Amino acid sequence: AASSASSIAGDDADAISLADDYVGRNNKKGQKKAVKLDEIGPRMELRLIKITEGVPGKDGAVMYHEFVKKSKAEAAVLKASHAAKEKLRKQRREEQEEN
Repeated sequence: AASSASSIAGDDADAISLADDYVGRNNKKGQKKAVKLDEIGPRMELRLIKITEGVPGKDGAVMYHEFVKKSKAEAAVLKASHAAKEKLRKQRREEQEEN
């Protein structure tokens, strides 16, 4: 990993003052030490794709999706079908508990 062209050896911007004494040779409080940082991988650009309600992994309602846009009518139909499925699931669970 090569350092940038603007970085000059012995530059004060790359130096820090030690706050305390540290183990090792010449590591006394107030002494200046050089610091060099190297990047070890690519920088990543992340963006938001999807937001869902509830716990991840469960099927919650989609609050935002970057690629899929739905009208209010489509969202209402999906919400109604989800409510119907949930009602049926609840009825089946109650029936199982009775048996």
